[in-house]
Amino acid sequence: MTAASVGQTLPASVTDRAWYQRKDLLFQVWQLALPVIFTNLLQSLVDVIDVFMVGRLGPIAIAAAGMSTAIRFLVLVMLLSVAAGAMTLIAQAKGARDPKQMSFVTRQSISS
Repeated sequence: MTAASVGQTLPASVTDRAWYQRKDLLFQVWQLALPVIFTNLLQSLVDVIDVFMVGRLGPIAIAAAGMSTAIRFLVLVMLLSVAAGAMTLIAQAKGARDPKQMSFVTRQSISS
């Protein structure tokens, strides 16, 4: 399957403009992205405030706060990886109109 054959199967409204030129799609992307960006900024702010608060206790306390941030980040990355995989599998099941598979993947991802 070539890129040309893929483009031929898509409607002209999709292939005539790049994704960043489609204002409706760009608006939807920003609607999804802004809460995530805001959440990450707030989490970074919490980490900075932790260092300021613990900074009065000395360098060992600052190191401990830094280690806890690294450990929390590692756990977060693992959980986000499971969520990304689950979203992919759920989207595939939805596209296949298979509610049993959607339910199964959802349960498995929550329990893992």
